[in-house]
Amino acid sequence: MYTPLQAGNYYVIVTLNNCPSYKSNSIDFATFINLNEQTSETNLFPNPSGGRFTLFISEKPVQQAILQVFNLHGKLVFTENYLQIKSADIDLSALPKGVYIIKVITDEKNYFGKVCLE
Repeated sequence: MYTPLQAGNYYVIVTLNNCPSYKSNSIDFATFINLNEQTSETNLFPNPSGGRFTLFISEKPVQQAILQVFNLHGKLVFTENYLQIKSADIDLSALPKGVYIIKVITDEKNYFGKVCLE
């Protein structure tokens, strides 16, 4: 697991016995606020859970929010669009147990975090 410290495109090349792999899919990482650093403004709870989470984004409603959930291979496994929200209930219980990356893009800020499904 790697969390970039600055915005940019990131990919992985694995080398085994001096033989490099092809580049993985590229992930565009913008400057994000960490959802797992629970502040008065942002929160993702309970974490871990059986698949149901509450995402608290802001004290005032945001115009639009796009929620994306990725598995650890970088594959998009869930997406949802919201309008005029302060918080959202997320149900990921249909996904296999494990760790997932949450990405939330709003009209004002961007957020990322990890969730664990038990």
